[in-house]
Amino acid sequence: MADNTAKIVEISPDKAPHLRIGLSWDPRESDYTKFLAGNDVTADIFAKFELTGGAGLSAVYSAGSSLLRYWKPDMSQRLQIDAAHAQKMEKLGKQFEADKNKPPYHLDLLCYCYDANKNPVEIISPYTIIPRNPDKATLSILPSGDNDDGVGSGDDEEISIMLKDVPPQVQQMFFVVVSHNYAFGQVANGKCHIVRAQDEKELLESALTGDGNKETFLFSKMQRNGANWNLQSLAEYIDFVPDEELLKDQAIGALIREKYV
Repeated sequence: MADNTAKIVEISPDKAPHLRIGLSWDPRESDYTKFLAGNDVTADIFAKFELTGGAGLSAVYSAGSSLLRYWKPDMSQRLQIDAAHAQKMEKLGKQFEADKNKPPYHLDLLCYCYDANKNPVEIISPYTIIPRNPDKATLSILPSGDNDDGVGSGDDEEISIMLKDVPPQVQQMFFVVVSHNYAFGQVANGKCHIVRAQDEKELLESALTGDGNKETFLFSKMQRNGANWNLQSLAEYIDFVPDEELLKDQAIGALIREKYV
C-alpha cells in the first residue's frame, strides 16, 4: 500500500517510464437481506414453510427474494396469509422492485492536461477516440475505455502513461474521478491508485469514501520538474455549478484551471 503521508513524490521517467492510474469499485447489487431480516411478515411466512435454522437460512433468503420479486395480491389467499401480512408483503415487494431497478454504480477516470500558461491542452476520458496510426505522443496518455457497472476483477478503468512520450507542452496532469447517479459515499469499495508498471509498486492510493453528496473527486496531480515529474496527492471532493454552455467534463476542467493549476 502506498504511503500517502508523503505529499510530493518525485518520479524519474528513466526509472519509472510507465505509470498506470487505476480506478475500481464493486458493482451494485440488490441486498435481499435488508428487506428480509428482522421483518415479522417474512418470519411468519417462512415459519409456514418450516424454513428455519442451519441450511434453511439460505433457503429463507432464496424463498424471500422470490416472493418479493413475484408477489401478487392474490398470493395471500393461496398461501393463507392474513390481510395485514399480505399488505406488508406487497409493500416489501414494491420496495424491492424499486431498489432492483436503480441504475448501477458508474464511475469514470479522467486526466486533465495543461500547458505552462495554465491553458487546457487535452482531456483524456474513457470516451477519448484514438485516431488511426497514432504517434507516440497520442499514445502517451491512453485510457482503457469505459466500464459502466464495475463488473470484473482488478481495476475497472485505467489510464496508462508513458512519461517519456508525454508531449512537452503538457506541464501538468490532474487525475479526476466522476461518479454518475450516486454520491461517492453510496458507492461500494471505490478506490483510485497510481502504480509503477514495471514492478507493480503502488505510489499513491485513495479510498473513495465520499463527502456529502459530491460526485467529483480530485485524486492527484503531476507536474513537470525539469526532466522529472512531481506527483502530489490532492484527495479532494469538489463541488461545481454546471455551466449550461459547457459539458460536465469541460466544466470540471475550467474549475481545476481556476483553483488548482
